[in-house]
Amino acid sequence: MTIQDFIKGVSVNDLTTFARSVPSPADFLLTSTVFPALVTNDVKWRIKQNGRRVDTAKYRAYDSSVPFADRTAWETTKEGMLPPLGQKLIGGEQQQILLEQSHGADQDRLLELLYDDAERHIEAIRSHLELAAGDVLVDGKFTLNAENGLTIEIDFGVPAGNMPTAAKPWSDPTSDPIRDELSWIQYLDGLGAPEPEMVLSSRRALSYLASNNAYRAAYFGSVNPSNPPTSR
Repeated sequence: MTIQDFIKGVSVNDLTTFARSVPSPADFLLTSTVFPALVTNDVKWRIKQNGRRVDTAKYRAYDSSVPFADRTAWETTKEGMLPPLGQKLIGGEQQQILLEQSHGADQDRLLELLYDDAERHIEAIRSHLELAAGDVLVDGKFTLNAENGLTIEIDFGVPAGNMPTAAKPWSDPTSDPIRDELSWIQYLDGLGAPEPEMVLSSRRALSYLASNNAYRAAYFGSVNPSNPPTSR
């Protein structure tokens, strides 16, 4: 007798529908905001990009012919296979469930365990997706190195200028993170990019900023430890 004999009333579609309804953890900011998840029924990904170039209009003399404009448009398509991501339970856990059922545990308890396991798998998958999103933010690439026989690297083509390095490490209290941040924002503005809406940082980086003289002076108005800090 197998576990399938006890859960005949639960179909694959039932579990799939349940799995897709499991909410992501509230603190998974990357896959909820920066890289929103897209659910697809396909095993392939396909990205289409298109655009057009707009010329500036030209002056002309009165009564002269209006100059022709160029109609320049482009479209590119990229596609590939989605790498499978998942996990499974070991046989010992299945045997434990069967043993519990054989000793009189009710059917509802078995189904509860089944859906609990499905939820656990979904959380594990989304945890790995969150880590993958963080990997892309670090260097603009998603890299798998011999993970269960799979080695791939996806380069998102992030320009080197979009991944600046501070002139002086922020761990140095005499560094000037404010100047660094303003110069990065100015760089983005020069590209015509939208103004940044948020800052994602590690706890370690935040601890550096909290003890940084430039930040303390901007926020408290003083870096003198003898003066009680007061926010302005």
